[in-house]
Amino acid sequence: MDHEHFWKCIQHEFGEVHTHLQNILRIQSLCNQSLRLLTRESIVAIENDMRTMADYFINKCKNSKGSKEPSMRDIYGPRWETKPKEFTFLEGEILCLLGLAEYVQKKGIEGFLKFSKSSAVQNYISSVHKSIIPDESGTKVHVANLVQKIKSVYMALQIEEDPDFDRFVEKLDNLDVNWLAPSEKDNHLRASVQCPVCASEGHDRSITLKVDANGRWHIYSFTRHCDTYHYALPRMARQKQFIEAVEMDDAMDDSVSDPPSLGTGQIKIEEGDNGSLEYFATS
Repeated sequence: MDHEHFWKCIQHEFGEVHTHLQNILRIQSLCNQSLRLLTRESIVAIENDMRTMADYFINKCKNSKGSKEPSMRDIYGPRWETKPKEFTFLEGEILCLLGLAEYVQKKGIEGFLKFSKSSAVQNYISSVHKSIIPDESGTKVHVANLVQKIKSVYMALQIEEDPDFDRFVEKLDNLDVNWLAPSEKDNHLRASVQCPVCASEGHDRSITLKVDANGRWHIYSFTRHCDTYHYALPRMARQKQFIEAVEMDDAMDDSVSDPPSLGTGQIKIEEGDNGSLEYFATS
């Protein structure tokens, strides 16, 4: 992975991140999606790791003088380069790390990653990226389609009048979509979608969804999130319901895992013969 590219891209938008913080995150193998999982507790654990590894880095730096390897100052910073066994983060550094975690959680990591590849491949990916990221008007169309698709799923399954459900559906109109770089394996358009229900409750939760070549959103991750944290569909025995308006869209969803076994009154989703979603109630 090209760490120089990674930090150049992040600092362009986020702001300066001191060299020793960059190196510590690299040492901890956090220059990836895991960066979004940083918490105060994990930062304390990282401090302990850096104190424990002090002798290792002291010896490594002694044996690599004159090379391009990071120095003790590069790893522990000017404050602790001579006393690495006493290493701690300043409060401002902790806030910087937590800010990075929040930033990656919101923006996603894909746009900051770059791996070694030929210039021809780089130019191809760049051209694909430019050609499929929608402009402002195209984005409005995609977002409108996304809102409509999510609503159609919930409204088709709603049986009884429920004020909580009505409020939940209204919040879906406030979806915030940020386009991400296409994946190198399939070049599908991806977007980081901020959950409007979480946002209305003061939380920042983004979910990555795909749009296929035909403009269809793959929404399983979003509906699963909403069903888990916000609005659970009525758990009652019901007749089989078939929704022709919603096409099967989760076959390509990276985040889809094997569904858990379903208990009484839960909803089961299966692919129909014609590619649509079929909804069943278990009893």
